[in-house]
Parts: sequence; structure tokens; C-alpha cells
Amino acid sequence: MNEMDHQHSFLLKPAGAPYTCSGCGELGFGPSRHCEDINCSYVLHGECANPDPHAFHPFFEKSYFEFHTKSPGGKERRCDACGKDVLGFVYSCSSTGIDLHPCCLKLKPKISDESGNVTLQLSRKVRSKCAKCKDKYVVEDFKGWTYYCYMLIFNLIIIN
Repeated sequence: MNEMDHQHSFLLKPAGAPYTCSGCGELGFGPSRHCEDINCSYVLHGECANPDPHAFHPFFEKSYFEFHTKSPGGKERRCDACGKDVLGFVYSCSSTGIDLHPCCLKLKPKISDESGNVTLQLSRKVRSKCAKCKDKYVVEDFKGWTYYCYMLIFNLIIIN
């Protein structure tokens, strides 16, 4: 079910306490769409509230992704960006078998701190241990994507 299929209207709320997205099942930290009915706890990431029916990601040049509200074929899947299980909404490429959480597909190629002094670039490969958790793996033996600062040799593993 996406926002257009939900029986109540939604309100955009600014970033606040972490929440679990009702669409993809992943943790959310930023702005969200909350059901306006106080008796309904349905909440969505912006990426899940307004999905693109078809999408592309530069890391997978031969893949064309379709949005699904549940795993195609009903089988268990794992996100090829973060390595976590797909629990709901997913972008999937039928020809390459690659699956991405909506938030992983929509990760920005570059992010900067508020001052603009440090810019991190999204990388498909983990080059070093994470500066925060000191690990190279997001899930078990899966390295996943990372934000990387070439100037500082600073690495942050993506955790949705």
C-alpha cells in the first residue's frame, strides 16, 4: 500500500524522533508522512510516500528498477546496497535480480556538513573501517555502500 492507497490523508512532519516506515519497514530519521488520523500509526519515508514506478541507479547501469509494494514472486530478498532484508516496499530489476530499498535507491551521490567544509561521496565499495563504528560490515559479511571523504580518508557505513 502506498500513500495513494492509504484510506486516510497524510501530514508532512519535520525530522523528529526515529520511526519505522510502514511501507519498507526500515528505520527513518528525517521528515516523514504521518497519517492524519490519530488512531492510525501509518507513517512513511518521503521516498516511500512518493515512489517512482520506474527508476535507475548509476551504480547499476544495466538495471531498470520497478517499484513493488512487496517482494516480487513472494520470495525473501536482500537489498543490494545495505545488505538488510527487504521487509516491504522495494525497487527490483527483473533482468539483473538486483533489489534496493527505496531509501537506498534515493541516497544522494554527495552530502556535506552544514558548513560545507566536509563533503562525503557515495561509494559502491567500502575502502576502510567506518569512522564511527570501526567496522567494515553493515550486516554480517556484507560490506554495502558507504559515504567516503577522499580528503580525510573518512568512511561512514550506510545504515538506513
